[in-house]
Amino acid sequence: MIKRICKVLDVNEYDLIKILLESDDELNVIILDDKKIVVQGSLPVVEEVLPNANVFGFTHHSEAIEFSQKNKISLILLDIELGKNKRP
Repeated sequence: MIKRICKVLDVNEYDLIKILLESDDELNVIILDDKKIVVQGSLPVVEEVLPNANVFGFTHHSEAIEFSQKNKISLILLDIELGKNKRP
């Protein structure tokens, strides 16, 4: 997952992880996807790659926004088609 994200962003995955791990700030990571199974599957992957990070998963954007208003966020992994397939 991290490798794919870095490819899309055209960033070296090792450089990204190094920057995140070397930060003196508390490392807070948000995973936001409207599919619960994606969030559940992503959490352990990110926790393994970034063992010192606090990783939080959300399926509703309002929860993620509320959390980010109260906490400093280092990285957000976001579903770019959030809610696109939901019916009104």
